[in-house]
Amino acid sequence: MSTKITIAHGDEFHVYQEMFDGNKVYLQIDEHSGYIEINGARVVISLPPELLTKIAKGWLENQEKFDPELLP
Repeated sequence: MSTKITIAHGDEFHVYQEMFDGNKVYLQIDEHSGYIEINGARVVISLPPELLTKIAKGWLENQEKFDPELLP
């Protein structure tokens, strides 16, 4: 059983909230042709503009699904 609550998704991404964490939104990127760098607490990701637009639109159109009242 999954504890993920989907906020927005597409073929290449998933924006979700964990059922027991009302303080965060998670972004999963499944496919991209970009670059990823992790250095300490810094994460740099390059994405095609089209993918970033899909992610942004998905969040803006569905952000009311985010529930800050979920148990921490």
